[in-house]
Amino acid sequence: MKYRCVSLFLCIGLLISGCAAGNNGQINNETTDVLSMNDTPDLSYEVPVSVPHILIDQVGYTTSGKKTAIFRGNELPNEFEVVDSQTGEVVYSGKVKPKERETEAGDLIGYPEFTELTEEGSYYIRGSIFGRSYDFNIADDVYDKVFTTAIDMLGNTQTKKINVSFSRVQSEQPEKILQGGWITDVFGNQDLRTASEVMMTAMAAYELYTHSFAVKDETGVEDTTQIPQILVYLKQQADWMQLLQDDKSGGVYAGIVVKNNKSVPTYEMEAVDETATASFAATMAKFSYIYKKYDQQYASQCLKAADRAWKYINKQQRAAEENRQEASEDIMFSAAVELYRASGWNSYHLIAKKIMETNPDVTDTPWATYASVTYLTTRHAVDRKYCEILMKQLMSCAEDISDNARAGAYLTEGDAEFTNTKELLWNMVILSIADYVITNHEYATVIENHLHYFFGCNPKAVCLVQEDGCDSVNENGTGIQDNIKLNAYHIFMLSQIMNDR
Repeated sequence: MKYRCVSLFLCIGLLISGCAAGNNGQINNETTDVLSMNDTPDLSYEVPVSVPHILIDQVGYTTSGKKTAIFRGNELPNEFEVVDSQTGEVVYSGKVKPKERETEAGDLIGYPEFTELTEEGSYYIRGSIFGRSYDFNIADDVYDKVFTTAIDMLGNTQTKKINVSFSRVQSEQPEKILQGGWITDVFGNQDLRTASEVMMTAMAAYELYTHSFAVKDETGVEDTTQIPQILVYLKQQADWMQLLQDDKSGGVYAGIVVKNNKSVPTYEMEAVDETATASFAATMAKFSYIYKKYDQQYASQCLKAADRAWKYINKQQRAAEENRQEASEDIMFSAAVELYRASGWNSYHLIAKKIMETNPDVTDTPWATYASVTYLTTRHAVDRKYCEILMKQLMSCAEDISDNARAGAYLTEGDAEFTNTKELLWNMVILSIADYVITNHEYATVIENHLHYFFGCNPKAVCLVQEDGCDSVNENGTGIQDNIKLNAYHIFMLSQIMNDR
């Protein structure tokens, strides 16, 4: 394992300053229901009847990336060939690298690696026992459409204008017209806490891998005067979130619930909630910092909204009501750190340090992880002791993820029934952050292997992301991109891959 830099303090210093199916050979006939990766409700995948013995990334491979397919069966060929699907010419051949241990199903596993093949084109892999694979592409821009589609999902999940009713106990205002909030579950509800986490994930990805999101002209040159599309969608969401902040108290309503008691759905506002308010404070402060490059006035508006939300929480803490539902420590940590970086006010730093004294696990939740990255990258004064702790935790977790993935039969820790897809995606967020801190070829390879897994190099040979031309999840498209939180994690890992092209 090779690192670009070796010193922990140096790391901190750097931070601060078309899938047409062919003859796939032997097949297993399966009609297994696969559990969903979603939290709730539980959705099911419909698995293709035929599962090939040669598993490839059905979207394709980048010219410069590592290219690995998977052979699986009762026995393995010793060699493989990559064939140009247009001419039938063998363009690459190599040895199959066998895995020492079998899969849970008892299959032998081998890896045909063809990283040295860098010429763009359409290909397939064949082996003496297995026949041939699906066709796949090799191209510099092979993941461009995937990346764009994932980002556009942030715009496609927004609501149109709706009239939202308030409880008279909560507000003197009977109703409010809202537009643009993300739908956060299959019931059509709009949970501000979930939306805030999605925004934090997207903004963290944008901050670390800005060039991946940049607007480019026809020649591929970045146009720094244009607002990246992801920020356009995030601003629309920020507009919506500010409409949920109470004008008088600064507290934030937790979201909008769909009521289906009548033939026409009605919408009701959830009560003001400390978790929602703290999530709002962190999100608005972070967006203020990112967006000030494009609109200083709007950025200031977001920061003021974040500060008002923080003051609301302080007031609630002083009141200490008996049935008060406090915001979790990790969200408060995130709010304090983001407000400190955006404002420079030391009072926020003191709160952040007080929380760090409890030695929280910075990789346990997205809120703690993104707060840690912000703390490590802020230009304001920071406590180097805490920087060391945060960095060590982050890199230790990344090493564990990398080691465990390399030991897996499918080069991930993915299970046969896809029950841990959310965990895999989150692990790739951690690894993408770690690869930004210390550029590590092993980390980049593990991230790419996970993308290959999501696009077909998995036990069922299906795409877990709905993509045209793929032997994919069911026709209704209940894949990663259909869960707003998982799609945000997907955007994060894609931003690392796009940056490395």
